[in-house]
Amino acid sequence: MNMKESQYGPCGIYCGACGAADCGGCQSNIIDDSVEQCNFRRCSKDKESEFCCFCSEYPCAELHKFMNDKWPHHWTMEPNLAYIKQNGKDNWLHAQKKEWSCKSCGAEIKWYQKKCSCGQELEAWDVPVCMNACIRSLLIKLKRENPEGGEMCVVCGESMRNTLDTHHLDGDSRNNDPENLVILCVSCHRIIDKAKSPKEALQDFQARHKARACMHPEGQGNRLRTE
Repeated sequence: MNMKESQYGPCGIYCGACGAADCGGCQSNIIDDSVEQCNFRRCSKDKESEFCCFCSEYPCAELHKFMNDKWPHHWTMEPNLAYIKQNGKDNWLHAQKKEWSCKSCGAEIKWYQKKCSCGQELEAWDVPVCMNACIRSLLIKLKRENPEGGEMCVVCGESMRNTLDTHHLDGDSRNNDPENLVILCVSCHRIIDKAKSPKEALQDFQARHKARACMHPEGQGNRLRTE
């Protein structure tokens, strides 16, 4: 995979370890929907601050919540910003590139990647355990309906090998009936959950991505995370 145009986001995330193929990084001109709607990216531009740690309001309540949610790669942001503030961006980027490279062959590796293309086993994070029961229930249903099919986001078609997430259609996170669940990638899920009407947002989002797929028949419109 080619190196991303932008290697970092203002929140302290290291974009070089993100597997989204249709996003060039948080500060690039080629971004996916979740980055386009990112409040931290918008805020940093408005305040002309390259990183959130240089803001007088750091850490704001929204960033603190984001840093401590269920996704392990978000937990890196606070120590990353502390390192940047003490050692500078260039030193941090150098350290991150080394950390997110295969110790065996030197290839770039991703947040949830379990094995490098060279065959080296990697000590990667697991997706949040709290989602496993939901996912397992939904995957059983999908395999029963379509034994030959693969798991993917119902909106954008992203392969879900490393970023499986589930959306509860009725909004009740306790209702894990397979008929109440659909697979979404993390990016689409975050956007839909923020909508005033998640059901309508899901339908609208599906229509938008279907239109995009028609414009890009070879699949350029899909978000694919690769190992």
